[in-house]
This record gives sequence, C-alpha cells and structure tokens, in this order.
Amino acid sequence: NKRLASLDLLRGFDLFCLLMFQPILITWLEIENSPALAPITNQFTHVEWQGVAFWDLIMPLFMFMSGITIPFAMSRYKQGDIVDHHFYLRLLKRFFILFLLALDIRQFHIFANTLQAIAVGYVVAALLYIWCSFRTQIGITILCFITYLLIFTTAGKMNYEPGTNIAEEIDRYVLGALRDGVIWTD
Repeated sequence: NKRLASLDLLRGFDLFCLLMFQPILITWLEIENSPALAPITNQFTHVEWQGVAFWDLIMPLFMFMSGITIPFAMSRYKQGDIVDHHFYLRLLKRFFILFLLALDIRQFHIFANTLQAIAVGYVVAALLYIWCSFRTQIGITILCFITYLLIFTTAGKMNYEPGTNIAEEIDRYVLGALRDGVIWTD
C-alpha cells in the first residue's frame, strides 16, 4: 500500500499549475502587458483550434495519471483477490465522487469538465484491467482507434473544422441539451 512518490509529485505539479501557477502568472502577465512576454502567455492559454501549448497538456496529464494508477491500485485483483461487490461499490463510489464534484449546480451538463471525463474513463479502464487480459486490452484499444478513424474518414469526410466535424455532431446527437454548452464558432 505504499504510494508511488513520482506519481504523487506529478499530480501535485499538475494541480499546482492548474490552481496556482497559471492564474498567478496570467494575472502578472496581464499587469505587465508587455509584448515581449506574449510567448509565455500563449503557453498558459488554450490554443483556439490549431497547434498546442503547455496548457493544453494539463487535462491529458490528469487522464494519464488516472490510468497509470489502475495497475498499482488493482494489481491485487489480478493476483488472485476476489472481485466481489465491495470492489464494485468502491469503483462506483469513486465514480460518483468525481462525477458529482464536477457538477455545476446552476445547470446540468454531462462531461462539462475534466473530472467527469476522468470518472468515466477510470471506471472503463478499471473494468477492462480487471476483466480482460493484456492482449485483449490492446485489441480493444486498437479497435477503438480504428473505429474512431473510420468514423472520421467516412461519415466525417476528414472534416476537423470547429462546429461541423463529426465528433461535434455525435456530441450534439447523443448528449442533446445535456451538452456542456461549448460551441466552436472560430
């Protein structure tokens, strides 16, 4: 039950960037209002559509950390511990805590932020880890990737434009009024 210090350090760094460093840095850069500091500002804001900045890596880093913890947290089930109702209750408890922490009490949107994506991803990855062999996990990953590519190349006609791409259309169709409200117009 020892903690993995490097993972805790990475998680702390990610949270520090999210909650402390970026807000303070952006405020300071706005006060300075120097064109020479614009490249730094650009690294701590999301790229609108094309390109990538440091800030665009914060959410994927959280997703990575959630996934990387699964083998450490659940290895005992792979080594023979019984997967019983306590396991599923713990999994559901973690899901609901993460999902509900992310809810905006003013309006209900599904997948409105990173915590909700982590909640769903964690449950799916944990169940795949427990129920499937490594070879099956790789196969499912490849199948998901190929399916994604086929949808984008056939139904989506390789359109990646904001507001009109197939991912946006599927999002609108599946979630409807429960979408997060973000509409890409630029």
